[in-house]
Amino acid sequence: MPKTSHFAIALAALLAFAGMAGVAHAQVGLGDLATGSQQIVEPNGFAGLIDQPAFIVDKSFDVFSPGDPNNPAPLAGNNTYVYKLTFVGSSCSPFNAAPPVISFELIMDTSQATAAGFIAASPGLAPFATTIIPTGVLWNLQDPLNPGVTPGLTFVCPAGPGTSTKLLFVQSPLLPGLVTQNAVSVDGALSLDAPSTCVGPFVEPAVEEGDALPCTIGFWKNRAAGKNGTLHHFPDPEFGQVLTAAAALCSGVFTDEADLLAQLASKGKRSILIRAKQQKAAWCLNMAAGDLFPNNLKCKLFDGNWIVDNACGMGLTVGDAFTQCLADITSGLNALEHDAHDCADDVNNGISVINTMP
Repeated sequence: MPKTSHFAIALAALLAFAGMAGVAHAQVGLGDLATGSQQIVEPNGFAGLIDQPAFIVDKSFDVFSPGDPNNPAPLAGNNTYVYKLTFVGSSCSPFNAAPPVISFELIMDTSQATAAGFIAASPGLAPFATTIIPTGVLWNLQDPLNPGVTPGLTFVCPAGPGTSTKLLFVQSPLLPGLVTQNAVSVDGALSLDAPSTCVGPFVEPAVEEGDALPCTIGFWKNRAAGKNGTLHHFPDPEFGQVLTAAAALCSGVFTDEADLLAQLASKGKRSILIRAKQQKAAWCLNMAAGDLFPNNLKCKLFDGNWIVDNACGMGLTVGDAFTQCLADITSGLNALEHDAHDCADDVNNGISVINTMP
């Protein structure tokens, strides 16, 4: 066998997973885009020394949209792919130990990998390192310098409990589709191969377009306060749904719904950062309203709406400007905070914002 061999995991169709009965899922809530579980089975034994199978690893996954309130790591404009590996069974070698899984790799277009890591608060084995490599995202489950201290994903023979990883995640604007994943068991001549299937970032999303009808901070402040003349727009519980989605969409700026409302209602003499957050709060609500209620006749924006020329720039989508504004607000740089304020102010007032690229 080659020095380093892999579990070559070719993806099954997404709808097949959606229809699976009784599948497990990572304990963070069902993903709104996809969820399921598949076993990785090594059928060939440990270099011929033990009976089949050498090991069985359960791999569960959840895929969350950025606005899903169950998303454990929401990031505007990105779907979150969450994976969990659990060593659930093994034959026993003469050494009374099954070979550990030392790494897990997701093959994807790395130009579309915005971030990757693991959910620190989740139980299980933390990766020694998470690296975006030329071919994809690699989670190292074993410390290469101290393999005995951090052995990787293991199973205790003859019937001990297997270890599980923490929730591993990758964020990407790509939608779920057919990809390849690899998991390395052990290096050297005793490496093992096992085919399996899973879901990963692959499909280019269609650019969402609709009528660009943004509302200003003044409207959203009045609607949040329940002022007369606004309650027929997003009647309860619709407003609460928009607020929840907006807070999730812009979690990098607002800690929760209460924080978004507090920033929206700010007044008086304030720093440019607070003023930028106020404008961003209204923008987040406009985007969330477009996602949830695209047929509404007021207060909605879409990623595919077009900016001809305003403080955000010239000739770019609202989605691109939205992402840049988020980065500017969280940059810690006063000049960029000014840029974020001016950009969001123009967008919320509909300045040079049109439905589609001319």
